[in-house]
Amino acid sequence: MLRFIFFCVVSLGAVFVSATTKATTLKELQLGIRTTGYMFDPPHGKTEIAILYNPQQPDSDVDARNVQSWLWSEQAMPNVELVPVLVDVNTLDSARSFRIGIVTSGLAPQFDRIFSYSQKHATLTITADLDCVRAGKCAVGVTTSPRMGVFINHTVTNACAIDFLAGFRMMVKEL
Repeated sequence: MLRFIFFCVVSLGAVFVSATTKATTLKELQLGIRTTGYMFDPPHGKTEIAILYNPQQPDSDVDARNVQSWLWSEQAMPNVELVPVLVDVNTLDSARSFRIGIVTSGLAPQFDRIFSYSQKHATLTITADLDCVRAGKCAVGVTTSPRMGVFINHTVTNACAIDFLAGFRMMVKEL
């Protein structure tokens, strides 16, 4: 009986954890990448893009590898070659600078570290985890379900010295 109760508790915990971490979909990644074209100084040519993930957290690791694969296979932006680079969030203190960072799922415990990194390096952080944007730790949040939406945290973009074109700011929602 005790084993059964333990199994139920562990199973419910796994359901709760998987329900709170949402992997990035291809459409969300495409939408997020398109927002970079509305930056005051958009990327051009060959541009490395950080995929921020935690290799010890399975959801984050799988999400990062999917994002990396999609970025290698997609021509996401005209005249821009995006080169994905996996960056372990546990090493952000010593990581080199990137203009753009995709924040994978399951990184809530590292939101402060991600924000500090993006502030120090003026990195535009894009995520499908709207909690990061709501918490004031990520700049751009994207969603495609139930409706397509782009959400910007202006406090974060200002703190990270990231500017978007005025017309774009009017088209998105602020969190």
